[in-house]
Amino acid sequence: MDDFEEMIEVGRQYRIDFMLDMVLNHCSIEHEWFKKALAGDRYYQDFFILRDNPTDWVSKFGGNAWAP
Repeated sequence: MDDFEEMIEVGRQYRIDFMLDMVLNHCSIEHEWFKKALAGDRYYQDFFILRDNPTDWVSKFGGNAWAP
């Protein structure tokens, strides 16, 4: 965080503005909340839309296109 704050401070000296882009509509399959949701924790299941796979499509990267 210190590096980020320093970058902002130096940027201001040069009249540079910053725009941050946050991805809030998805998370990693390794995220603690997602793992808890898959494990059956009802509190965290409410954070996601968990459904059966709608098709048997295969991902370009291998495995099911809809599931981790």
